[in-house]
Amino acid sequence: MDGSQVAEVVLVAFCGLLFAAYFANYFWLGKYLIFKNKVSLWNVGVDARKEWAIQMMKNPKDSITAIQGLRNGALGATILGTAAAQMASRVIVVLCNQETLAQIRAFGESDPITGGSGSIASPEVKLTLALGTLLLSLMCLAQFVRFSLHLMYVMNVVASDPDKYRHLTKLVRVFIKRSSIYFALGLRFLFLFLPAIMWCVGILALLITTVVQISVMVVLDIVPVSEEWNERQRDVLEEDERRLIEGPHPASGEEAAPQQPTEAGKAGKAGANAGQAQKAAAEDDAAAETAAVAAAAVAAM
Repeated sequence: MDGSQVAEVVLVAFCGLLFAAYFANYFWLGKYLIFKNKVSLWNVGVDARKEWAIQMMKNPKDSITAIQGLRNGALGATILGTAAAQMASRVIVVLCNQETLAQIRAFGESDPITGGSGSIASPEVKLTLALGTLLLSLMCLAQFVRFSLHLMYVMNVVASDPDKYRHLTKLVRVFIKRSSIYFALGLRFLFLFLPAIMWCVGILALLITTVVQISVMVVLDIVPVSEEWNERQRDVLEEDERRLIEGPHPASGEEAAPQQPTEAGKAGKAGANAGQAQKAAAEDDAAAETAAVAAAAVAAM
């Protein structure tokens, strides 16, 4: 292995570590490392979905809206999965074509970094790596659709009788969290397909694509926030956590005792009944008068 191939190995490892560091900060370590005073769209989306689920489970009438929202998300994931499957089929076709593989090998030999020595990885390895990112993306998107379908049933059941199915509210949190993770991973693996396929063109194309793509993702995925916003967000998360554990309604398992009617309530109810009786009597009198007029008209004919 000569110097150009060593440089290729170093650059490939650098690109991989760059993606790993960004994804780690984006999903888990943002508040401890370089994104301390910023928030990721993924975390905001998960928190918003939890609050949305709580609101949807309060009223059975909102279950239709919840099902429509989950169905739209599943439809979007299905479209992305279809696109990933089509690209994977094209990669398999290229992988089985010897002329295309020879052309990819020629790309490696003409790269400015590797030079005439060629790439250290064969075209089959590069295409297999690109194919793996697409298949992993397809698997994660399929898991998102699966959890969305389970979430539809659970939310509908909890909304029908929140007190009876209070224990299922914890599953709502689990399904929302996991579905969000799978959808985010499906998108990230789909994003990794671009640098993986650009490696077939050359190591320089891989390096440029990695730097540009991560720069764009940082701008679009990370939002700067203030310390006051972070404190408010923590309070909201604690409140949502308590509400998810307790359920859509107060945590007391005992049913509220029926209120005894007061004297004023009894009098009001009696007055309402009397008013309804008078109204019914007036309607009967009007009907009788109408019948008498009709009978007189018939007799006059």
